[in-house]
Amino acid sequence: MIDIEDDSPIAKITVNPERSFPQTHMCIKDYSENDGMLEFVEKNRIAIVDDTATCILMESGQVAPCLRIATDIYEEYLKILDRYKKESPLQRTQK
Repeated sequence: MIDIEDDSPIAKITVNPERSFPQTHMCIKDYSENDGMLEFVEKNRIAIVDDTATCILMESGQVAPCLRIATDIYEEYLKILDRYKKESPLQRTQK
């Protein structure tokens, strides 16, 4: 997540567990400094709780819910990723 006013990072929504999960999903760290993140992504319809939702046990012993990313958010992500891949490394460093 980034601040729309100054593009500064606010928080990372997902964790990177050892176990793989679909690219259309995010595993959410909802403990420690990210307490409340799950409620935020559900309330703001960033992630969808449906029959594809799972929980992943992290090495730390914490459980991370893995939810489907909302379709509109995921489609926007793919557009941004495509633009990024088309830019040269020089263009990226100049930003």
